[in-house]
Amino acid sequence: MPRIENWSVVMDPDATPYQAPELRSRHLHGECSDHPVYPGKHGLITTSRLVAFDAGKGLARTLTGTVYELGTPDEKWIAWLEASGLTIANYNKGVPNEAARQWSLEDSGETRGGE
Repeated sequence: MPRIENWSVVMDPDATPYQAPELRSRHLHGECSDHPVYPGKHGLITTSRLVAFDAGKGLARTLTGTVYELGTPDEKWIAWLEASGLTIANYNKGVPNEAARQWSLEDSGETRGGE
C-alpha cells in the first residue's frame, strides 16, 4: 500500500477561478513511497481526486482506486488549518468519511503490513 508523508489536502489544481470552492475536488499532496504504479520510486505527488478520507484510520482512497496510508501531515498545513479555525475533518467536508460509510481495508482487498 502506498504511504504518503508530509501530506496536505489541496483543492483541484486545474479548477477555474470561477468555480465555487465547495465544488472543487480535493487531492492529497505529499511525499509518496511504495506506489504500485511507480515501484521503487519516492517523491512528491498530487493524487487524483479524493473519494474517501478517514484521518482516524489513517487511510484515503482516490478516484483511481488507490488506497493511501496517511503518515504525518505537513506541519505548515496543520498550522494554516489551526490559524484558519479549521480542522482536518471540517476542511475535508466535501470528501466522504470512510468511517461514516463503514468502509474497511478488507473492502479494498488491501491489508496493512503483516495484518
